[in-house]
Amino acid sequence: MKRTPWFNYMEHSPAKEGMYEVRCTYGCDEIWQARYSVEHDEFVDYDSTLAIIHGCDRCQWRGLTTKDGDEE
Repeated sequence: MKRTPWFNYMEHSPAKEGMYEVRCTYGCDEIWQARYSVEHDEFVDYDSTLAIIHGCDRCQWRGLTTKDGDEE
């Protein structure tokens, strides 16, 4: 599986709902698998429905793509 480049969350929100990778460069570079909600403009941690990632000016996201380049 390929990945798109990283995008700054405050400048560019994902265009559609789906699975993404999210990281915050403030304090650590841990990467989370998260589902994006267009309606609420937020990420929900895939491993825990309680963990919501609202995003700050240091948060970034990237899409997951199939081998032919289509986003999942």
